[in-house]
Amino acid sequence: MEIHLNRRTLPQRFKIMFVCLFSIGAFAADPVDTSVTSPGLDQLTNYPRVEQFEQGSVQVDFPSLESWPDFRFLNAWLPVEVLLTGDRKPQVGSAYVQALTRIDFEQRTVVISDLQVRDTRFPDEAASAIRDQLVARAFLGRESIVPLDVLLRLTRS
Repeated sequence: MEIHLNRRTLPQRFKIMFVCLFSIGAFAADPVDTSVTSPGLDQLTNYPRVEQFEQGSVQVDFPSLESWPDFRFLNAWLPVEVLLTGDRKPQVGSAYVQALTRIDFEQRTVVISDLQVRDTRFPDEAASAIRDQLVARAFLGRESIVPLDVLLRLTRS
């Protein structure tokens, strides 16, 4: 695959390649039209993000889209690192989330809202109510607007 870039479009194209690389594990074969996907792209690449709480912190990394049935509900896995207050080492795992989506065809964007953590998985297998509560709180009340074309591209794997 050969990609030709000029200096003006390099930052936008880097963001788009970052989105594709970390969400489906490879670049898309056909070029992306950045004029269509530019609105809201900065919000989508705002990973990792860290949420601080009294009981500890949660780092949320870039999601891996699992499904988007009927284009109404988005299902995704997100890597998370939970560092409880007093611990030296973070607990690394994943959170399975479901969110409502609303497509704005005129703006070619998708509003993602009402994120709910449906499952968490950590390798230590020891249930931790505080850890799971912090992960759920890291998603509570979050809403974002992402480019429709990026989400459509992520569903074509």
